[in-house]
Amino acid sequence: MANISASEILKKHLKENHLRATNERECILNVVMKINKHFSAEEIYQTLKKNIRKLS
Repeated sequence: MANISASEILKKHLKENHLRATNERECILNVVMKINKHFSAEEIYQTLKKNIRKLS
């Protein structure tokens, strides 16, 4: 079985669905992959807000 990274899976999914692979999406994935517990969208937003100025 090939060792495919979460980033590669995301990029493939986005391409197949005609969506752009943005830095913001990659940052969201990185945050989600580092959290070792259940989380809310608000927790992800607050974590990303510290690092990305133009986050909505």
